[in-house]
Amino acid sequence: MGQQPSTTIGSPFPRSLEQAPFGSLAGSGGHLSGSMPKLRELREDVFFRAEYLYLHNLVSLTGRNIRKACELSGLSRSRLYTLLKKYQFVPPLSDRNPQK
Repeated sequence: MGQQPSTTIGSPFPRSLEQAPFGSLAGSGGHLSGSMPKLRELREDVFFRAEYLYLHNLVSLTGRNIRKACELSGLSRSRLYTLLKKYQFVPPLSDRNPQK
């Protein structure tokens, strides 16, 4: 009891505000200190990191199999390829097991 909930490894979200990308919100006298990004920039950065981590985990879980990745993620083949290209996951996933 009284313990903080555990977070998953690779979580793109900070554990506390001090770890947030814009620094500490609490300055001396209750004033904001440090630089503060625009909300849009922060959202884009967090979304980029979350999407990248999701794809990285998806590729690892499915053994780079495009069919399995599509089934698991609910993404169409074309959307998955677009995202893989965006985040430079190369070589591309395969449709079938490699021939030995």
